Amino acid sequence: MTKVAESLALVLGLVLTLLSFINPLTRSLNLIVSALTLGWIVPRRPQACPFLLYLTQVAGLSALFASIAFCFPRLDLTVWASICLGAMITEWLLSGWFGTVRWQKSAWDLGLSLAAVSYVLWSSQTQIWQVLWLMTPLMLTVLGSRTGFQQRTLAAGLGMATLVIAQTLTFTWTTPRLLGLLGSTVLMFFNTRTLKHPLAGGLTVGFGLSFIYAALWELRQGQVPLGLFLNWIALTALLLWFLHSELQRRRLGRWYTKALSGWAWGLNTLNLLGMSLCLGLLYSGWDAIGPSPQYLVGATGLATIAITYHSWRNPSEISQFQIAGGLEILTASLLLLQDSSIVELGMANLALGILSLGLGAVRMKQTERPYQVSEQLIPLFYGSLGWIFGHSSFTAATGFFTLVFCLIAIGISRRQANFKGATFLAIAGLSWGACELLIYQLLQAIGGRVADGYLMFAALATVIACSEYILAPWLARFVKLSVKELQMIANLHWIVASGLASLALVAGLSSGMEALWIGMTTGLSSYAFIHGRKREDWIYAGILEVSVALGYGLYLTVPLLLLQHWGAAMACLLAAGFYQLPWSMWGWSKRPWRRTALVLPLGATLTTANAVLIPTLLTVGAFYAWIAMQERQPRFSYISLCLADWAIWRLIGLYQLQGPFPIACLVGGSLLYLAQLDPIFNADTARNQRHSLRMLATGLMCLSALSESDAQLLWGFAAAGFFLLLILAGLILRVRAFAYVGSLFFVLKVVRQFWLFVADQSFLLWAIGIVVGLLFIWVAATFEARRSHMTALLNYWVDELRSWA
Repeated sequence: MTKVAESLALVLGLVLTLLSFINPLTRSLNLIVSALTLGWIVPRRPQACPFLLYLTQVAGLSALFASIAFCFPRLDLTVWASICLGAMITEWLLSGWFGTVRWQKSAWDLGLSLAAVSYVLWSSQTQIWQVLWLMTPLMLTVLGSRTGFQQRTLAAGLGMATLVIAQTLTFTWTTPRLLGLLGSTVLMFFNTRTLKHPLAGGLTVGFGLSFIYAALWELRQGQVPLGLFLNWIALTALLLWFLHSELQRRRLGRWYTKALSGWAWGLNTLNLLGMSLCLGLLYSGWDAIGPSPQYLVGATGLATIAITYHSWRNPSEISQFQIAGGLEILTASLLLLQDSSIVELGMANLALGILSLGLGAVRMKQTERPYQVSEQLIPLFYGSLGWIFGHSSFTAATGFFTLVFCLIAIGISRRQANFKGATFLAIAGLSWGACELLIYQLLQAIGGRVADGYLMFAALATVIACSEYILAPWLARFVKLSVKELQMIANLHWIVASGLASLALVAGLSSGMEALWIGMTTGLSSYAFIHGRKREDWIYAGILEVSVALGYGLYLTVPLLLLQHWGAAMACLLAAGFYQLPWSMWGWSKRPWRRTALVLPLGATLTTANAVLIPTLLTVGAFYAWIAMQERQPRFSYISLCLADWAIWRLIGLYQLQGPFPIACLVGGSLLYLAQLDPIFNADTARNQRHSLRMLATGLMCLSALSESDAQLLWGFAAAGFFLLLILAGLILRVRAFAYVGSLFFVLKVVRQFWLFVADQSFLLWAIGIVVGLLFIWVAATFEARRSHMTALLNYWVDELRSWA
């Protein structure tokens, strides 16, 4: 029943409170009575629930705020913020010192709520009294430092957070700002002792540095040049690292050592970045924006000394990179004092790259420890900056920047075997650097053609290829590549040189550059011949290049018409030399030379086909006939046959003897040559095919002779004589095709001739018929009388013909 009554009383009290809110007086009186009632009853009940504890304190605070609002209805928000701040202090005093254990939690939570409300109220105003809100982190710090307080760690952490938030309220005015930063530094010192965390130590150092910089700013009345500010930061980093080293040496303030080092690193890094930006502005001509170079020299010197001191005490890779950055900026600043150009800065960077590369090698020899990452990257950092600065404008020295940078890259990549790819890239960069040197000279030249530029690049590639090939045994020890790999690179340059030389020849060279082209191509062919001792493929390339060079030289020195008339004959002389010289004795395989000898005259003949002379064709044909005898390959003579047919056809055309019979003789004669010499038709199994081919060839010739022999009587007798000669050749040579075809066409010709004769002399038709009839009767009678003898004779000739070719 007691709990029911209390619940009803509580509900009635809440209802009355809500009803009393309409009138300020009744609201105040109701809240005062409610607070006094709860304040009298709740403390006397040890088992009171937490809700009643919170309700009691909320009622008391509400009565206080309602009474003040009733008595002073026009109060400013600043006053209310101060009232909330005072209530917060009261709650936290109750929580930390004067309240019992069960009241501490509620007082703590209500104090946090009041702190939040007061911050919101202060933030809505812009008054100097906002500094009073620093009482919040002060009370939290005090609570965090109190040993018996249950929420000690939380209080210290919230104190740290509120110190950061409080700066937004105090930053507007000078005195509150300085007071806030100084107070925050002191309070963070105590919070760090409670939290024992590096973050707290870092925030303490940060507040202290902020106070120092703010004080210096005010002392200078806001007139702080950018260069002077950079010097302050550099000096601060030096002092922080010195303090860090002292604390570390004495083993004090372990929560501050990391914080000091972190702030020093951060300030020094930002300082170097800021100075890099300033140098960029100054070198770009923005002198009005950038600081004075004297300031930069001082700031960079201090920053470099600071990081060097820290690296001496605590060696690390990061410190090495910052030292390298500091030296870079210091060098740029010193050069800026001398009004040096950015190209000169690039030279200085390359010098720093070479120096750092040498120092790394010396350290390696002294300590015999592997190279550090910084020793690999710092020379590349300097070299890349030097290359970039050196290419800010294209001058005669631009190529040297690329060459030196690539040498630095080779010096790095040679240290480890897994950097071999970088070595190849660096070597390619060396070639590009040489090209840049040549490009500048070509840009300065007056006149000339594009082909001349191609020729110059080809000559450069030729020099590089020969140098790499000759110096490969010595270069291999420097770049840590095998001799084979270097020779492969030389071969790539040779390929590029050959391509550019071909392009130059096609594009058309200027007068006076031809001799250089011929000499360079001869050098390229010599390079190929040297490699040809090991691989035959190179010999073909060398022969091609030397042949082109020789041909181009002849084109320049010999009249074009003479070269077209006799060029193929000259090619025969060269091919004969290729074929006969003792290449094996000289270290080369003879096969590529002899294969080239087989192709060269025919290629020259086809190239000059429009103007080649008949003696030249016969000379080339004789050469291939000689090759056929040397190689004992009859089929090589087919080229001679084609060239002979070509020459005969040219003669036929020269004497205007074109017609079916000459063409038939050329084709038929060629087929007879094929049937006589080709190994396929010489086999015993190919006897019938050979006979058929001969029949076709002789039939083609005889048919054309027969068709043209009717024009004149004399031509008819000539055709008959040709047929008789063919029969005689068949009998003498024992060739069936000649005898068969000759006999057939002779008979046809005789019959045809008699027919033509009879057509002219018709009265003789009956006499000839009687004679022929008598002849047939005589033949029949004779055959019947000598049947056995004639049968034996026929069988003899049949057997004899079977043995003929």
